[in-house]
Amino acid sequence: MPKITVGLLYCAMLNVYKSQKDSLNNHWRELEVQKKTNPDGPLQPTSLGSLGRLYLLFLSNLYDMQEFTYNFRYYF
Repeated sequence: MPKITVGLLYCAMLNVYKSQKDSLNNHWRELEVQKKTNPDGPLQPTSLGSLGRLYLLFLSNLYDMQEFTYNFRYYF
């Protein structure tokens, strides 16, 4: 069942990526401009599609997801 869920998510993300890849590129360009103009200041939110927010959510929780992996008992 987990493999089917991951496969469905992967297919959905590929289809959404086709329509939102321009907004993802703009997000990273805007962040680079903000870093160059104000390197010490806080970063302002930029335009980011639903797929970009999902990617950032996955990346922000990457280390917390380790405890849910199948081989958790071998890491500690």
